[in-house]
Amino acid sequence: MSRELVQGTESLSKLKNARVLENFSNLNNEQEIEYFRHNYPDFLPEHWWDGKSFKPVGGVLIPEPRWEHFQRILRETWQEKFPAKKTVELIAGANAPEFDAQNLHLSTLLTKLEQSNPNWRERLKHATEHHEEFRLPPNLKLTNVDFQKTAIKLDALNVGRVETWPYQLAIMFLAIEPWRAKFCVNCGNRFVASVNARKNCSVDCGKTAHKQSKRNSYHLHKNEWPSTKKVTKTRSTKRKGGK
Repeated sequence: MSRELVQGTESLSKLKNARVLENFSNLNNEQEIEYFRHNYPDFLPEHWWDGKSFKPVGGVLIPEPRWEHFQRILRETWQEKFPAKKTVELIAGANAPEFDAQNLHLSTLLTKLEQSNPNWRERLKHATEHHEEFRLPPNLKLTNVDFQKTAIKLDALNVGRVETWPYQLAIMFLAIEPWRAKFCVNCGNRFVASVNARKNCSVDCGKTAHKQSKRNSYHLHKNEWPSTKKVTKTRSTKRKGGK
C-alpha cells in the first residue's frame, strides 16, 4: 500500500472520529443519548454514562453525570477552538476518577501503590479469590474503608491504567486542525468542517441559509434594484384622418 493511500485512509478515520465527537457534543435529549450509546458503544468509556463527576457552583461541588461533565467542557473547548489546557484536560479525562472524596483519596493511594508495588493487582486478585486479607504497605495507611472491595471497583474502572479511546484521537485531531471546529450559521450546532469555507452542518441547513440570505439581501437592496414589473404600453387614441 502506498504512503499516500495510507495517509488518506488515516485522515478519513480521524475525520470520522471527529464527526462522532461532533454528534456527542450536540446531544440534547434521552432519545439522542440512547441512539448514540447504541451506535457508538466504544467511543467513550462505558462507565461515563452512569458515573458521577463534580462541577463547582458558588464555591460548592455539585454532582453531575460524568458524560455531561465531559460534554460541558467539550462545548467550552469547541467554542475556544481547542486551547492547549482544556484539550489536555479532555484527553486525560478517560483515566480520571469521578468519585467522592473518600474514593478520590483511594485513587491517590492506588497511584502510590502502583509506584511502590507494580504487582499489586495480582496480589489483590489472589487475596480476593482465596478470601485472604490484602494488606497495604506500612507507609500507606487507610482507615474506616473496606479497601479490598473499593480497590476492585477502582481497578475495574482502569484507575492507574492508560487506555486510548476514539474520542481522545478525535480531540487531538481537532486540536491540531482547530479550523475544523465550527458552528452552523443556520441551526447553531457544532460541526466538523471538511473545508475551511464551509459554514453549514448539512445540505438542508445550507439550503435554508441560502434562502434566508437571498431574502435578507432583497429586503436590504430592494429600493436600489430596478423594478421587475412589466411596463404596459398604452394604446394611441389618435383618430383616423389625423384629427
